[in-house]
Order: sequence, then C-alpha cells, then structure tokens
Amino acid sequence: VEEGQAAFGWGAEVAAQVLTKAAHVQVARLGAQPTVIPAAKVLEDQVLVSEAAIELALLELLKS
Repeated sequence: VEEGQAAFGWGAEVAAQVLTKAAHVQVARLGAQPTVIPAAKVLEDQVLVSEAAIELALLELLKS
C-alpha cells in the first residue's frame, strides 16, 4: 500500500522484485487514484487508499 499512485511507483517496483524472486507469491497493489492528491481532507479521503480497500484486498488474497 502506498499513498502515491500504484502505477510506476516504488510499490510497483517492489512488487516486480518480489515476483521475480518468488513467483509463487501473490501480490496486490494498492495506491492512490491517478490524480493530484487534494489538500482538502474530505477530497483527500476520496483519492487515497482507505482502510476498507486494504481489508478487501487482503481478504481477496487470502481467498485465492
């Protein structure tokens, strides 16, 4: 999980390195929506990854 965008960020590189070394590992990438992160808290909450999204991604990984 990273606050930056999931595409082309450091998290994408970490996921690529993990999959290169351990192809049997499942990876889920979560990041902010591909837009500028707003300064207003109410808008920022809509752009950044939520706790619910993290929980859902973990549950999906555990199912597979």
